Amino acid sequence: MRKFTFFLALLAVTALNMRAQQFNYADISGKPGYNLVDAKAASVTVRYAIPSFSLDDQVVDGSTMKNISLNGTFLFNDEGMPSLPGSGRYIAI
Repeated sequence: MRKFTFFLALLAVTALNMRAQQFNYADISGKPGYNLVDAKAASVTVRYAIPSFSLDDQVVDGSTMKNISLNGTFLFNDEGMPSLPGSGRYIAI
């Protein structure tokens, strides 16, 4: 019974450490994502706002690493490269 209790305690500590770290930005201006702020004949101003993202623990080859999760983005998943979320838009000139 003592081994079972120890195992449950170890499992609970591990589960608490595996939670995602959530980062929230309450002071963003404008809508989340890409926003056209200003458009002139010679320039364009675009603002990108992130309301929140999270860092998740991910085990790769026995090593714990961080994975960035950002809503509305995708991962390029090139082998051997970092898993960084990406997003893009076209601006007609």
